[in-house]
Amino acid sequence: MPKIFLIAAQEWRLQYRKKLAILLLSVFQLLLIASLFNGWSYTKSVDHYQTHFQDVVNQQWASQPDRHPHRVAHFGTYGFRPANTLSLFDSGVNPLLGSSLFLEAHRQNASQFSESQSGGNIVGFIPISTANLLLILWPLLLIVLAQDSMNSEIRNKRFALLQTTGVKLLDLLGGKLFAYFCLSVLFLLPTFVLTGLLALYLPTQSDQDLALRVTTLFVGYLFYSLWWIAFILIVSTLIKQSMTNLSLLIATWLLMCFILPKLLTNSAYLCVDTPSQSVFEKELIAATEKIGNSHNPNDPYFANFKQQVLQLYNKERIEDLPVNYAGLVMAEGEKLTSRVFDEHYQTLLNQYKQQNRWLSSGMLFSPYLLIKEWSMKISATDSRHFFEFEKQAEQYRYNLIQELNHLHAEKIGYHTNKTQRLDHGTWRDLPTFSYSVPDFSWSTQASGFEKWIGVWWFLFLLLWFALIKRKGGQYAAS
Repeated sequence: MPKIFLIAAQEWRLQYRKKLAILLLSVFQLLLIASLFNGWSYTKSVDHYQTHFQDVVNQQWASQPDRHPHRVAHFGTYGFRPANTLSLFDSGVNPLLGSSLFLEAHRQNASQFSESQSGGNIVGFIPISTANLLLILWPLLLIVLAQDSMNSEIRNKRFALLQTTGVKLLDLLGGKLFAYFCLSVLFLLPTFVLTGLLALYLPTQSDQDLALRVTTLFVGYLFYSLWWIAFILIVSTLIKQSMTNLSLLIATWLLMCFILPKLLTNSAYLCVDTPSQSVFEKELIAATEKIGNSHNPNDPYFANFKQQVLQLYNKERIEDLPVNYAGLVMAEGEKLTSRVFDEHYQTLLNQYKQQNRWLSSGMLFSPYLLIKEWSMKISATDSRHFFEFEKQAEQYRYNLIQELNHLHAEKIGYHTNKTQRLDHGTWRDLPTFSYSVPDFSWSTQASGFEKWIGVWWFLFLLLWFALIKRKGGQYAAS
């Protein structure tokens, strides 16, 4: 173990003497700090706008005059998705997806006002996230720093001299691995400390949950760094030609961080087709009309529903019912349309899951895809969190509309259905929409396949270490 520490200390001294290494690390650290402050400012602005507009629509809802409940149901309201605290670090899919839903009777609308559609002009511009900088540029910087580390020791015969003192190849490799891993810890730590401090000024999550998320992110990015360090050193050990070594590492970096993700994304869309928003809505309307139309008095389903209601109350005419039949029809219609929507929406989610499984298969060939997905999960900025927002918004919409239909049936007389109004204070008593951010345990749920990917990458590296140990004597003789 002391040998490893001595080798690591020598590697640190060598890197310290390289002015280019110090310059690159300093510039990249400043770039990370700048991106964090930019992400914090952007997230704070988004959160301000989302909160402001949610307050505006809530006030508009409460300020409605005396109205018929069904008119209020069509007046509708908006549900806004607040900015996740750690979106300042990893924006994930947030810029690509909508941030609000219009909630009204009889239909479920698509999310609106994504930053990509608006060009980011609402709050400045969409920042390049700190997570993307670390995922893409940090491995490249490690390649620049460490690609010739083992190669030069073997090429210049220094390793042969070290062997005379009892240093084995794995000792040398372990010492350099330890050196660059410690460098990664020291370099990444300020970024995540600053992330946690800046996130404290964004009131979306509890301090305990935030600390757990930031710590988990830090560990994940250290794992990512460790894999790249080990891979760089292994390639540097096995390939003696410096330019060949560098070319292979750059090609691997391009493949894992750019080419493979793009190929998998395009192939996922080709293999699992998903309908456009317009096609989805047309299919939804067609399916709803087949079941029953609550606005059509001659609809067979609602003709049968009418007879069931009359039998339930033991009446012969709807005029004699103790409740307003129109309100019952609206409630039944809402139940039907919501059921159809839930079925079609679940089918759509299953298609998205198939696409994600296709993309997840790429984690076997790229640790970039593994840590990118993990980072978005911990930061609560992946598509699963977006679908949770839509689920909560739809549940709120359905409960709200059914409450208004209940008021229609219980408070509005059948004979005064067109003229009667309810007091405006009624709307202020109804709950407003509030999105509940899932906790850490929900965010980190993963399939069994994903849980074993990290193990696979460590086993992959261990095989290479075993190969190097077996061939260790060859390097001393060469």
